[in-house]
Amino acid sequence: MNTDRRRMLLLVAAALLAPTAARAATRPLVTVCHTAEVENYLLEGHVPATALIRLLAARPSVRGIAVAGMPVGSPGMDVAGMEPETYDVMAFGSATPSLFMRFRSASPIPN
Repeated sequence: MNTDRRRMLLLVAAALLAPTAARAATRPLVTVCHTAEVENYLLEGHVPATALIRLLAARPSVRGIAVAGMPVGSPGMDVAGMEPETYDVMAFGSATPSLFMRFRSASPIPN
C-alpha cells in the first residue's frame, strides 16, 4: 500500500473513532487501534468476546475494558508459527484500572 493511501486510511479511521473516544469522558487507559461502544461500555483494543459477555452479565461500575497492544493470539491477531501470548483485559473508568480477565489466545485464565 502506498504511503498516501495509508495516510488517508489512518485519517478516516481517526475521524470515525473520534466521536466514540470523545464520548468516553475518561482518560484512555491505553492507546489502541479499535474502539467500540456496547450498551454504554467502551471496548478498547483486541477484546475477546468472552470478556464482553462477562462484562454485560456482571455490569460492573466501570467505563469499559481494554487490551493493550496487539498480543499474538488475541482476536484477529493469530500468527502462524507463533505461540499465543498471555494478555490482560483491564477494566477502566473507576478510581484505579484493574484486572478484569486474563487470557492466553481465546482461553480465559483464572485470576
